[in-house]
Amino acid sequence: MTDKKQQRRERIIKSAEERFFSDGFHKVSLDDLVADLRISKSTIYEFFGSKDGLVREIVIALSDRLESRLAEISADTAHSVHERLLAIAEFQGTVARNLSERFMTDLRVHQPELWDLFQQRREQRIDRFYRKLIEEGAAAGLFAAGYDKEFLLRLYLKMSEIVSYTDIMDHIPMTKQQAYTTIIEVFIRGTKA
Repeated sequence: MTDKKQQRRERIIKSAEERFFSDGFHKVSLDDLVADLRISKSTIYEFFGSKDGLVREIVIALSDRLESRLAEISADTAHSVHERLLAIAEFQGTVARNLSERFMTDLRVHQPELWDLFQQRREQRIDRFYRKLIEEGAAAGLFAAGYDKEFLLRLYLKMSEIVSYTDIMDHIPMTKQQAYTTIIEVFIRGTKA
């Protein structure tokens, strides 16, 4: 692929990603995208085959970015586990701020196979990064002895899910990023050795 074609492809992904992440993708038509981009539908078909192909590309790219950033944070042993968990919370807040509930609902309802892939990769990230940090924190005495590490991991993940519930967050005067940071602080203090 020539540099010009690659740039055009990346421009389509970036524009569609912004639109899909804010409005969801089910009700955004290819006509909407081509009007935003001032390109023809055939250009989208050339690169992605279909709107579904474009959605798939965006979801996989998102999952790859999540994996990459979590790998960076997790591997940064110059910082304590507590600091790395806070960095993850800040990152989660940024991601949550950019992904609308509508996008996630569209993914779950209209692209269930892609939703399953996204969730499968989420579970892999949990095993690879979150579990590692919980185990490292337990070994460093961050958590009180005797807590089951699997329980701590699942507790933290369930606490983090609260941020995705708009019926709860609509009544809390904080951003999603602040909520994630608060969850980490409550989690650490409540399980501290």
